[in-house]
Amino acid sequence: MELQIYRTIGTAGHVDHGKSTLVKALTGMDTDVLAEEKRRGLSIQLGFAHMESNVPEGLLHVGIVDVPGHERFIRNMLAGVTGIDLVLFVVAADDGIMPQTREHLDIVRLLGVEKAIFVITKTGLVTPERVDEVRADISSLIASTALAASTMLQVDSVSGAGVTGLKAELIEECRILKSAIAGPFFRLPVDRCFAVKGFGAVVTGTVASGSVSVGDEVAVFPAGVKARVRGIESLHKGVESVLAGMRGAINLNNISHNDIPRGSVVADTGLAEYYIDSLTGRRGEGKKDLILDCVFDFSSRVEALPVKERSSLKFHHYAGEFIAEIRFQGTREVKKPGPVYGRLRLKGAALAMRGDRFILRETATGAVTGGGRILLPYFVTSHMKKIEEVQYPSLDGSSVPRILTGMVSKSSPGIEINGLGYILNMRAGEITSAADGFIEAGGEILTAEMARELSSLIEASLRAHHAAHPSEEGPEEAGVRDVIGGHISLSDRLIKGIVDMMESTGRIRRSGAFLSLPDHRPGLSGEEARIEEAALALFSGSRGSAGGFSSVKLSELTVLHSDGKLIKRVLVHMVNSGSIVRLSEGVYLSGANARLARVKLLEVFVSLGGAPLKATAFRDALGCGRKLAIEVLEYFDREGLTLRRGDERVLRGK
Repeated sequence: MELQIYRTIGTAGHVDHGKSTLVKALTGMDTDVLAEEKRRGLSIQLGFAHMESNVPEGLLHVGIVDVPGHERFIRNMLAGVTGIDLVLFVVAADDGIMPQTREHLDIVRLLGVEKAIFVITKTGLVTPERVDEVRADISSLIASTALAASTMLQVDSVSGAGVTGLKAELIEECRILKSAIAGPFFRLPVDRCFAVKGFGAVVTGTVASGSVSVGDEVAVFPAGVKARVRGIESLHKGVESVLAGMRGAINLNNISHNDIPRGSVVADTGLAEYYIDSLTGRRGEGKKDLILDCVFDFSSRVEALPVKERSSLKFHHYAGEFIAEIRFQGTREVKKPGPVYGRLRLKGAALAMRGDRFILRETATGAVTGGGRILLPYFVTSHMKKIEEVQYPSLDGSSVPRILTGMVSKSSPGIEINGLGYILNMRAGEITSAADGFIEAGGEILTAEMARELSSLIEASLRAHHAAHPSEEGPEEAGVRDVIGGHISLSDRLIKGIVDMMESTGRIRRSGAFLSLPDHRPGLSGEEARIEEAALALFSGSRGSAGGFSSVKLSELTVLHSDGKLIKRVLVHMVNSGSIVRLSEGVYLSGANARLARVKLLEVFVSLGGAPLKATAFRDALGCGRKLAIEVLEYFDREGLTLRRGDERVLRGK
C-alpha cells in the first residue's frame, strides 16, 4: 500500500499582496468563498485548499490554510497560522514590505515557525530592478531571524510565470519537512463548525497533537460534552484517522454544532476531563483561572510602548482568544525585545499545554506585542510556587529530572503523579522511566534525596517518642505528619508512601495503627509496672464459675490509681502486648479469655455442622450473659473471624 504523507502549511503577508490568487494558481482552488470576499477581493475568513504529488516516499498531501492579510482580521489570521510548520510568505513586488508584512513576520517568528518560502508576487507589474529591490528588502528584514536562509522565489500568478518552479520547491520542502512532536494527547482546535444534513456536527481544524480514529470517544472542551467520532475527512477524502499536523474534518455525534464555537477543542477524554475538573470547580474549589509559566519573546514595539507588570493582553492560542494578565520575574516592565520569563493568568478555560506557542496582542489597539512558549500550565495550583521562587531555566528544557527539580521545593517536596502527565505533556510512564534521581511514594514523585531525608525524620520522631513513652508501641501513623510536618507541606498519602517503603525494607515496624523502630520493645517501669501487675491480677480473677468468664470495665480499674490518664496508658500497653483485648469502649477481656472464647466458638461451629451460629448458642458455651457474648462476637467480627448475617454468624470465607 502506498505511503500517505500529510503536511499542513499556511500563507502570510500584507492584504492585497496576492495570497489567495497564488494559492489558486498552485491548486486550482478558490479559497475566497464568501460573496463579500469575492465582491471586495479581500479575504475575511480562513480559506482552505490542497494539492497532491507523488514523491519517492509515497503520495504527498499538502493542505494550505490561506489567512486574511487585513489588520482588521488579524484574529482570523492567527486562528489559521498557529500550529503550522511551513509558511508561504507573500510580498507583492509593487508594494514591497508593508505594515502587515512586518506584523505577520513577527507572528511567524513568535510562533517558532522555522521553515518558509518567500514569494514575490505581481512581478508582471514591475521592472526587474524593482523585483531585485524587493528581494533585497526581504533579505534585510529576515536577516536576524530563524528564516534568514529561506528560499525566495518570484511569480506572476496571473500569467503563471514561476508557478511551476514554486510548486516544485514547495513539494520538496514539504517532502523533507519534519513536524515537531507536539505531545501524545489528541487535540484539534476548532476553526470551523457546521452541520451536515443527516450527519450532524462537523468540526474542522489542524490537529495540534496526538491522533484520533473513527469510533474513538472524544470530549469537546470547554463544554465537557463527550462525543463519538462518526467519520473523518482530510483534504476532502475519507480517512480512518488523523494525527498531529494534519487538517481534519471530524463528524461528531451527541452534540450540536451550535455548542462548538471557534476556539473550542476536541480532545482526548481524559485530558479534557482533567482540565475541566481542575478549572471549572467540579472538585469544589469554585471556578479558577488558568495560570501559565512561560518564556516570553517581545517585538521591537515594546521599545516605544513597554509592557508593564500586570498589564492585560489578548492571548491567542490556536483558534482561541482570551484575556490574560502578565507578570515577569525580576522586572516590573519589559522595554526591549527578546526573551524574558514570567507568568500569565488567563480569564477563561484554555486547553493550553507545555510546549504550546502563543501570541500576545494589545487589548486597545490589537497590535502584536509579543508571544512565547508555555513551560508549565498549573491546573492544580498546589504545584505552583511564588513567581520569585520559580526556577525557570530548569523548566525551560527537555530533561525530565531537571523539570521536576524545578517543580519541587523543600517546603513542598512531593508532586502528585495523577495529572502530572497532562501538565508535562507526556505519558505518565514516560515520566517515571525518565525521572532519574526521583522515586514514587504514595502516588507522588519526589527526589531520592528528599525521600532519604524524610525517612530520617520519621526515624528520629519514632526514637524520640520511644524515649518519652517507653511503655507504648509507638505513635499512630496518622500522628507522624504532625511530628515531622513543621514547615514542610506533606500530604497524608506521601507520608504513608514513605512509611510503606520503610516498612518493606525493615527500617520500621507497623503494629496495627502504631509505628515503631525494629529494636523497640515496649515495657513498663515504676508506677506503670505496679498498675500493670495489679490489673493483671484483676483480669486473672475475671473467670467465672462453671468455666464461664466475665469482662472488666474501665470503671473497675479506677481503684488502681487516681490518675485516669496513667491507667489508660497502661491499658494501651496491655492491649498492644496482647495480655488483654478491647471489646468495646471501656470494656476489656483478658488475653487468656479471648483465646478460650475463640476455641469455644470454633467448637460450636463444628457441632453445628456448617449451620449459622446464634448468639444464644455461643452464650451457653461460654457460660456468660447474652450482652457479653454479643460483645465478644462483635470483636471476632472486627478481627475477621466471623461474618454477621442478620442475627446469625458464619465463619468468614465459608
